[in-house]
Amino acid sequence: MTIVIFGGNGDLAHRKLLPALYNLHVDGLLPPRIAIAGVGRKDTPDAAYREFAKDGITKFSRRPIDEQAWQTFAAMLFFVKASLDGEQVLAPLGATSSSTSAASPATASTTSRCRRRCSFPR
Repeated sequence: MTIVIFGGNGDLAHRKLLPALYNLHVDGLLPPRIAIAGVGRKDTPDAAYREFAKDGITKFSRRPIDEQAWQTFAAMLFFVKASLDGEQVLAPLGATSSSTSAASPATASTTSRCRRRCSFPR
C-alpha cells in the first residue's frame, strides 16, 4: 500500500498530514508494509524529506517523538519530484513505481524501496 501526498513538502503536510500519519503509526493503525511518498516540484532527497517530516512531527504532533517509532516511520517516507503541469503529470511516479515487489527496509536503498512498493496508474 502507498499513501501519496501531493504537495508533500508543503505546509499542510508539515503541520497536519505527516504528524497525523506518525500518530497513526504509533497507535498501530497503519499497515506494516506501507510507503508514504511525498510528491512536489522541489528536488528533495529522501533523507531531507525525513528531516522535514521529523521537524513537523516534533513541532505539531500531539505526542513527543519516540525514537524507536520514528525509526520505523522514517523508513516508510520517500520523496518524488514531479511537476503537476502538462501531459506527463504522473510519469515520474510511474517511473518510481516500475516494480511492485516489497523489499526489506534494512537492505534496500530508499529510492529502490519506493520503486518496489509504489503502485500508480500510468
